[in-house]
Amino acid sequence: MKAFDILSKNLCIHQNTMLEASAGTGKTFTIEHLVIRFLLEEDPLTGQTMELSEILLVTFTKKAVLDLKRRVRSALKKTISLLSQDGAEEMPEYLQASVERQQGNTSLLKSKLEKALSIFEEAEIFTIHSFSMKALMENSFETGFTQSGEKENITHEELMLVAEEFFRTEFSPPDFSQGQLTNLMRYFSSDIPKLLKKLVNLSNTYHSIERKRPFHELYLELRQAGIPGNEEGILQQLMTIADHFKKPQPAPDERTYPILAKALSSNEVSEKDFDHLIKEAKVLIEKFSDENRKKRGMPKTPIDESLFTRLKKLLLLIEEAGSPEVILVNAAASLKGFIKRRQEEEGKFSFDALLTKAWESAENSRFKESIRSRYKAVIIDEFQDTDPMQWGIFYRLFIEGNSDTKIFLVGDPKQSIYHFRQADIYTYLRAAEDIGINDRGTLGVNYRSRPDLIDAINLFFSESKLPKLIALPKTGGHLPYLPVAAGRKMGAIPFSDDKKSFHVVLKDQEAGKEDITPFLIRDEIIALREAGIARFGQMAVLVKDRYQGKEVEEALQQALIPASWQRGYSLIGSLSHKAMIELMEGVILFKNFSKLKTALAGPILLFPENALEDVQSGAFLAAIQEIGNLRDTLFNLGFASFFEELKSKTLGLEATVSEKLIVNRGGARFLDEVCLIAERLMEVENELGYSPDRLLHYLKEALSFNADDYPEWNLPPSGEEDSVKIITIHSSKGLEYDIVFAVGLFKTGSDPDQIVHREEEGKFIIKALLSHESALYEQWCEEIDAEKIRQLYVALTRARERLYLYFSDLKKDKLAIGKASPLDLWLAKLSVKEGSYQDLYDAIRAGSEEPLMRFLESQKEISYETGRLRNTATLEPKAKTASSLFKAPPPITRDHKPILLTSFSSIAKASGEEKESGREEAPRDFNAPLKSPLTLPAGAQTGVVIHSILERIPFHPRKAESFVTDYLSGSEYAPWSQAIAEMVKRAFTHTIFGFSLAEVDPAKTMREYEFLYPASLSPSADGYLKGVIDLIFLHQGKYYLLDWKTNWLGRELSDYTEDKILRSMEEHHYKLQAKIYAEAIKRYVRLFDDRPFEELFGGAYYVYLRGLPPPGGQLTGVAPVLFLNDLEAL
Repeated sequence: MKAFDILSKNLCIHQNTMLEASAGTGKTFTIEHLVIRFLLEEDPLTGQTMELSEILLVTFTKKAVLDLKRRVRSALKKTISLLSQDGAEEMPEYLQASVERQQGNTSLLKSKLEKALSIFEEAEIFTIHSFSMKALMENSFETGFTQSGEKENITHEELMLVAEEFFRTEFSPPDFSQGQLTNLMRYFSSDIPKLLKKLVNLSNTYHSIERKRPFHELYLELRQAGIPGNEEGILQQLMTIADHFKKPQPAPDERTYPILAKALSSNEVSEKDFDHLIKEAKVLIEKFSDENRKKRGMPKTPIDESLFTRLKKLLLLIEEAGSPEVILVNAAASLKGFIKRRQEEEGKFSFDALLTKAWESAENSRFKESIRSRYKAVIIDEFQDTDPMQWGIFYRLFIEGNSDTKIFLVGDPKQSIYHFRQADIYTYLRAAEDIGINDRGTLGVNYRSRPDLIDAINLFFSESKLPKLIALPKTGGHLPYLPVAAGRKMGAIPFSDDKKSFHVVLKDQEAGKEDITPFLIRDEIIALREAGIARFGQMAVLVKDRYQGKEVEEALQQALIPASWQRGYSLIGSLSHKAMIELMEGVILFKNFSKLKTALAGPILLFPENALEDVQSGAFLAAIQEIGNLRDTLFNLGFASFFEELKSKTLGLEATVSEKLIVNRGGARFLDEVCLIAERLMEVENELGYSPDRLLHYLKEALSFNADDYPEWNLPPSGEEDSVKIITIHSSKGLEYDIVFAVGLFKTGSDPDQIVHREEEGKFIIKALLSHESALYEQWCEEIDAEKIRQLYVALTRARERLYLYFSDLKKDKLAIGKASPLDLWLAKLSVKEGSYQDLYDAIRAGSEEPLMRFLESQKEISYETGRLRNTATLEPKAKTASSLFKAPPPITRDHKPILLTSFSSIAKASGEEKESGREEAPRDFNAPLKSPLTLPAGAQTGVVIHSILERIPFHPRKAESFVTDYLSGSEYAPWSQAIAEMVKRAFTHTIFGFSLAEVDPAKTMREYEFLYPASLSPSADGYLKGVIDLIFLHQGKYYLLDWKTNWLGRELSDYTEDKILRSMEEHHYKLQAKIYAEAIKRYVRLFDDRPFEELFGGAYYVYLRGLPPPGGQLTGVAPVLFLNDLEAL
């Protein structure tokens, strides 16, 4: 590979070129000068230079587009300035040559560059997606891509909603079964947003999805697997086979072996039986695996090998039906078609669908000629991040056939680390072959790092010490590491300690299992700062993920070291995110006491623990009242008004929510986080019209979002420049820092997914692997581990002056393939120069430190030490300034008498409320065969569910069944939907008031009406009475009060006669409740109606819902009406 010197006058730029640009070698510098040269230098074949509009630059992120525009514009200005000066000392060689060709006259050259600068806003610099969109739109006649709506991209949030609809309506027989749903929910720990996200990620891609057989086909095969025989005898033989294997945990269900015996001996297995085997699939596969076979203590009775062979074949079928990965991939294949239909209906495109359209259109000869005639040069930056589809577009447009367009592919395969975004290193290598071996160049001089650091990194990746380190498992080859030369003569920081520019920190074995690395970094930062070697802002910590980053951030904050996330800290899954979910649940599910208390005790409301313990305290009751008011604001005025009101609430205490947060430890930062999440919810509410319930659902969905896909969830970087930067290794690519602490390279990963992306026969497919496909799984793991070595290269090349590399435990004796850390793999390669993938893992499990010590002791370029915490004093505390707009006011003291706040429930409890006396035990069985209002399980939870339905449902009997069924879907009350719907319909249709509720105007009803009014609670105390009235309605000029009761009085309608209901009301003091409620209505009505209340009040009605009879029956379940004079007599 030849050196590529963009400044050399002898370099030919008018040819296709694959340019490998190692880290720090001036890739963007090369691109900006390449554009200048295209503008100034004639193509030898055509004798013409290029216009700016004839040069296409493509990169892979919007940020990279902005950076390229800034750099190219700056290069244009600088070159114009050079051409305006006398003398050519500072001109690059190629520019001097251009001036000489003009015989020293720079006017023409300047005018070309000035013209380009004047129209620079029209420069053709795009992401791959924006280029595809522009090309398709401008050639709509050739591509069939019209402008009406199709230019709108479908968002990830919209895709999640489509996936939710699919899962609700399409995940059903005959393709899927209930047992498969159970396995899928187990796999995702019942985290539906996480499941939906995975489905969207799998389906929203141009990759083909290999769908395995649906449920109904597998069931038919199962029925054909049986050979008629003695079922009882086969069961005994099965138990003998089972005895030859160890018992797994958990063991198979007691019904499992009889069903297996039935499946092997007949064709009468039901779908329900098959579904049971599906749910047991994981246990059965583990039970009868070769690894689980007993090695000693074998039973004397031999195995029937013929039956065992048939059993293993049957288990393969059960595994295919029960594997959550297979179920997920099958669902993704179905969702892919579902999304495509939805996109066609709505005229929208996903990014991958857009690329697919561009790829297909690139075969159209007229479209291809149109694009080729427009561009004379194409430069694709960060080409190692491309995927097969993206390269296919450019190959068809600019390589295939005869094309005069010059194409430059610029990238570094050693930095290909985005496989999770479908970037494919083998596409890079294939493109290099397409370009041709003679058209490949390299940038081999590093201008970023000091010379001794470059030498150390060259040694760390040395081909002689670690041959074939950067593996290419798919081809069986490797990427050769080409050492780079130093472009600087010396370092910029004069270090006064004895550490080298590449410094290794080994784990202190005496530290045990505790990871003290964050504190080692803290101590070293303090030492560097106190010695005057570096400022905080010159240092960065590279972490594996945000969880490790949070550990580092907390360790630095303890020492008052300013730290900030380089690209903003994602709040997805953060404490503030989870706290907002708790808050919204507490407010929306106001009557759920557990949710309410969780919200009050959470990190946003910070309600005192002692006040939570006494639920009758004035503080607690005042807090509930304020939460109730907040709920009204949320549902009536929207989230923005709710959040603004929330910040000023005191919840019955002295300080407001904002004041408490700002003075709490870390409060200013936490308040900023909460405010940012609130802003996001306001945007979603405004853009999508979400209700409070849907906002809560969105918050829960967001827990499974990929942080890289949602930058709007990032807390902006700290405005403080002199702070230590924290950044993940993936995010650090393209960045550089004076001093780097690489801490994210020793953490092991989780088990690789059984869902793999593979190229088979020239097609890229997604497939789920089963246990017998272990060879494919090993290949998949090997590719994942190969990328980890490339992550190692990215991390080690971020430093300009010094790199700290941290090792952890070297021995990992039970590590499964695919889980090794980058440093585990590097260290194993020190021991295994030539060997298989399994040999590498054997070396990792052995964990010998000898190879590492030999390497470190033999390298003068690398220093090392054992990491031990120092007894260093922390930095002097600096004045902490809140980044939030909210500042803590001076303490406020209030001098007043305490005011009591109480409710009917508190009064009744103090009066000694009794349980229903003399009655049999209430029903509790959710699986009761007879389901009716009278057998509906009793308890507070049932009361909450029924009241929640009655709070929302229209008073129309025909809508009751569908509403109740939908509302209870997925809950433990779903099997009781018909019984509850019948109970609700009876409440609407019975003539309880001389008329039925169905006759009442919905606009004249108030449900769950909350009140608060002053009252004399005792001779020595004043206060407030609060409560919630189930229903108030106005009919024929009178106001009615209705309270729903779900109390269980017995198993017969005769248990709900007037006299028995009156006894219940006396036991529970419900007449007192009616008096308190009627007074609230009276106070409310007199605000706008001057008539005597006795003329306006239609009465208080108590309806015991369980006791309402079917239509036509004698009315039971309703207490005698309580009129005003009845209540005033209490």
